Amino acid sequence: SEGQDDAVRLAVDDQQGAGLSILTDGEQRRRHYIWGFCEGLDGIDYSHMVKIQTRGNRYGVLVDAARVVGPLRRARPSMVSALQFLRRHTDKPVKVTLPGPMTTADTLADEHYGSRRALAMEIARLLNEEACELAENGCDIVQFDEPCFNIYLDEVEEWGIAALERAAQ
Repeated sequence: SEGQDDAVRLAVDDQQGAGLSILTDGEQRRRHYIWGFCEGLDGIDYSHMVKIQTRGNRYGVLVDAARVVGPLRRARPSMVSALQFLRRHTDKPVKVTLPGPMTTADTLADEHYGSRRALAMEIARLLNEEACELAENGCDIVQFDEPCFNIYLDEVEEWGIAALERAAQ
């Protein structure tokens, strides 16, 4: 939208004015750092959300979660058009942030894969597709955010690092 374009331009101007050497779009087009990626996937039902515990119930609240109801498929790129807009507004190196596979799996209600590990590994494959396409379109740095790494310590060791490495391959 025009408002998001203006917000990105302002974020770029602010970053350049601050002297940053690597710029982002300020994530101005995302309503949520995880949904920004997930909304480009088939196999997720957003029309019938359910309440789930996330982040190891660290916050003691149930949150609305989209449901994984079938095989996940990346129907379209999620961040490439935002990257292309950003590239048109700077010659500096640019970075795009994607959610990590463990954190993404923790934010969805899995009704298909049967385990958070299996779901995360499939998400990692799709994140890798997105990251490769971002790189092919001029993204200098792809950063994966994994806040769940400080919550599920045993799972990080068991499969979280492997999922993150798969995403970044």
